[in-house]
Amino acid sequence: MVPDKRYKVLALASGVLFIDMIGYGIVVPILPLYASTLGATTTKIGFLFASYSFVFLFALLPLCHGVDNYGKKKPIVLGMFLLAISSFFYAFSSSLFFLTISRMLQGFSASLTWAAALPLASQATTEDRRGLEMSIISIAIGLGSILGPVIGGLGSFHTPFYFLALVTFGLGLLCLFSLEEPEEVKKHKEYVKLKEKIIRLLHVKEVQCSCLGVVFCWFFWGMLEVLFPLYLQAGSYPRFVVGILFGVSGITFVLFQPVAGIFSDRVGRMLPILLGLLFLALLAPIPFHLITLSYLLVSMAFLGLVSAFIYAPTLSLVGDAVPKEDQGIAYGLNTWMFSVSYIVGPWLAGVLADAFSLQTPFYVCSVVMIIGSVIVFKIAKKIKQ
Repeated sequence: MVPDKRYKVLALASGVLFIDMIGYGIVVPILPLYASTLGATTTKIGFLFASYSFVFLFALLPLCHGVDNYGKKKPIVLGMFLLAISSFFYAFSSSLFFLTISRMLQGFSASLTWAAALPLASQATTEDRRGLEMSIISIAIGLGSILGPVIGGLGSFHTPFYFLALVTFGLGLLCLFSLEEPEEVKKHKEYVKLKEKIIRLLHVKEVQCSCLGVVFCWFFWGMLEVLFPLYLQAGSYPRFVVGILFGVSGITFVLFQPVAGIFSDRVGRMLPILLGLLFLALLAPIPFHLITLSYLLVSMAFLGLVSAFIYAPTLSLVGDAVPKEDQGIAYGLNTWMFSVSYIVGPWLAGVLADAFSLQTPFYVCSVVMIIGSVIVFKIAKKIKQ
């Protein structure tokens, strides 16, 4: 693929994931308040949020299988159009039932986008610069996560959804007329059953390490996002400080993606992942023992930096090891593991915090990550560098 086409594909793949993450974040400051005005209980609001993850996890791997066999352009275009439709549904929903339908439709659109965009981006990279070039994807995901809640707090309830619908529809049209299917996909005729492909890919050492790195990293962040605000609240920190602290970690996560990508291009993918996991294990409980704001800011910045060195190489690791015709499922497994750990982390954190203290889950997490690092190291020794 010539450089101009490669950069265009990378830009479009990054754009759709950026918009998808904005769409995910937009609902955070809006949906609980709007659902409560419709008479929804806390349990129903929880189900409303969970419906996205349920649909996403259920649909992702079958859609990844379809991407490997039938191409990536159509899922991306359809995902963008469905996100635009779900945004209009959000804006015009007048009952909890229609809000839930909007949320589930958004989850399905995200599964289409994620199934196709990651392997599409990977196939547009070059082997010697894959770490740096795939970091563009990580930056897009991180920026979308940061900007989504900010945009969701602007204007009336309807305004962010109108904005999202128009931008998403426009990006869908751009992908429709600009994206081309790679020749390799057009020529690929072999059809392998989904279960067989998953089992085969789970035996690939690089896929194992990529999935484990993602699981441990986002398991920690899922716990932190639930319990750290409670710790800060007990310390009399106002809500905007909580936002600033998480914003700092998000900014450092984004800024250090290219650094992590370049580092992994030079020394290999496994070293930054292993170092990141070990440092994250050491840092995990520290924020819960800090009181002054300056120390809290530094600790959150370091958490974002370390997480960048874990996450960025996991994407390139899959692209290095997996043939193009299997990358949909391979990246789908990575994303699926990310989503599951992000669900299990908060749940386990709540259970342990109720039984012991707010700090306990993070000591448990540290032990788990150290054990995980040993497992990843043993698998990594079997990988041919």
